[in-house]
Amino acid sequence: MKLKTKITLLFACFALSIFVSCTQDQAADLTVETTTDISIEDAAKKLDMLRARPTVQSKAAITYLSELCGDVVSGTSSLNSYDDASLWGFYSFEGTAGDAVDISVLRTNPGMDVGMTLYFGTTTTSDGLDAFGPSTNPDMTYLNNWDDNIPNPSCFSDPGVSGYVLPNTGVYTLVVYDVLGCGDPYTYEIHTSGISCFIDTDGDGCEDEVDPHPNSNEEATVTIDGCDSGAPNMYVEPCSTMSDLIADCAANAANHAEFVACVKALATAWRRAGHIDGRQNYYLQRCASSSSLP
Repeated sequence: MKLKTKITLLFACFALSIFVSCTQDQAADLTVETTTDISIEDAAKKLDMLRARPTVQSKAAITYLSELCGDVVSGTSSLNSYDDASLWGFYSFEGTAGDAVDISVLRTNPGMDVGMTLYFGTTTTSDGLDAFGPSTNPDMTYLNNWDDNIPNPSCFSDPGVSGYVLPNTGVYTLVVYDVLGCGDPYTYEIHTSGISCFIDTDGDGCEDEVDPHPNSNEEATVTIDGCDSGAPNMYVEPCSTMSDLIADCAANAANHAEFVACVKALATAWRRAGHIDGRQNYYLQRCASSSSLP
């Protein structure tokens, strides 16, 4: 029997066995349940259909759509995208071994049959990925996939997992796809909780919560009150650039003399450490002296 006929029969049986109408309403705080509205017979038919459509190991460049960090994230898929990894929605999140996380992906239109798969690691290519089993992609370790866990009165059900214990510390990848959808648009929302988010606004490797300068000044050279010293504005501490520390001098100095003395101390230390040369040391102090700071 052709696949199109199988799909038509499956949808007819499905409509008679559960609900006739579809709904677009989704509760944002829907609790993940362990039961499903799909009968054993329907589930078996669906499995047979999936086996008849081997996953295409498509090789294509991957772009991650978003980092998951507790906020609801919206996305769009396409019909039967499970069998073409280049069409999946790729999302990442930071995880710590032992953390228990909740993840659910809820359709926002009744036609999508949402599925999701979790991997440890990240990738730049879809090569070697499979939605339902171990990956041959060297950068991605397959962990599990979920489908039809959360009851929905339309095209099969939605995927979700509650209290999943992360096995490793590092970056995880969640992919979302349509399994056997009923009609477009194929849209969804990702809901998560329990994820420990690493937020680093300026990308210096220091989490904002502990970064003394979460929005570091990363200009190429150190400029003091409009005077360009020519000194390279490098990171001289794990989370701070030269310009950050000079800004601290201005913020903490009671008067101009204190500010100049603070900059002189910094410039002298950077010269001794080999970060700047004698000329740059001189111009740092000259720019500080000629400024109107603080």
